[in-house]
Amino acid sequence: MNALPDVPEVRLFTSEQAAKLVGGGQDEQITKNTFDALARSGCEHTRLGRKIRWTIPQIKAALDQHRHAQRTVAEEAKVSATLTRETRSTRASERRRGDIAPLVSKPGSRYAAAH
Repeated sequence: MNALPDVPEVRLFTSEQAAKLVGGGQDEQITKNTFDALARSGCEHTRLGRKIRWTIPQIKAALDQHRHAQRTVAEEAKVSATLTRETRSTRASERRRGDIAPLVSKPGSRYAAAH
């Protein structure tokens, strides 16, 4: 008989099992849908056919990516809150609320006049 090489056993978890394994805190809710979204966004995972599976190192990497994304969104919200209406865009100073843009009619090209 041929002896099989010594390969470490790797446990694969479904997104639901990974969410239960992580648990999530009171302020941070990690669900099956969170893991599915992370897999769709390009986070490293394992696929068996069309099914998504996670190893322990992949779960850790996915959580790091998720936490980094949450911090980035929170930082952008802080910056956005400090911006005034005039500094948000250059058009804000040109056109104020209540101004009406001029309506310009353009002739259509689909039914050109027959010559």
